[in-house]
Amino acid sequence: MKGYLKKTLIIEKRKKAKELRARGWSIRKVASNLVASKDSVFNWDKMSNEEIESDGRGGEKG
Repeated sequence: MKGYLKKTLIIEKRKKAKELRARGWSIRKVASNLVASKDSVFNWDKMSNEEIESDGRGGEKG
């Protein structure tokens, strides 16, 4: 999978997790629905909107 597409999907998954949590879903239910770990959902839920929009993983190589 191309890097840009993968990062876009991660950002969308984070947004969806925050949306579902705002609707009152449990961390476990969100994690199961999005096929993510409970720890990831917990961390995403605590992120600001700015942090969600940026994906700082995997910097430049070399």
